Amino acid sequence: MNNKIKVLISCIFFVLIICIVICIINNYIIINGQSMYPTLKHNQICRIHRNAEINIGSIVVFKYKNALVVKRVCGMEGDYVEICKDGIYINSNKLYDLNNEEVEISFIVGEDELFVLGDNLQESVDSRVFGCINISQVVGVIY
Repeated sequence: MNNKIKVLISCIFFVLIICIVICIINNYIIINGQSMYPTLKHNQICRIHRNAEINIGSIVVFKYKNALVVKRVCGMEGDYVEICKDGIYINSNKLYDLNNEEVEISFIVGEDELFVLGDNLQESVDSRVFGCINISQVVGVIY
């Protein structure tokens, strides 16, 4: 019985390693967490399109603190972003409703920067926390 368990664990480990290698080679990412729910679900596998055009609304994969992160582009270079108690505004257009946001700030997205948010704001650590990302951090776009 113990040998069967060891063989089963070895097989599972081997399959896991193969899946990780395939994801790396084929430019896929496994979504981790609920920050992009309902658009992307936890453990969903998505293809990364490298060198794709980035626009408002694009879902980008970028490097942040030695990890790959997935968020939606909500502001681009030159856009005016306001985070208020009642919502998030881009160029004075309300993008999201909020309830009592703790921090109220406004700024202009800098050159070669993107303002990114998770679709599930309650579960997302995004540009509201870590600020804008540099476009050089972007690995690709998910369609």
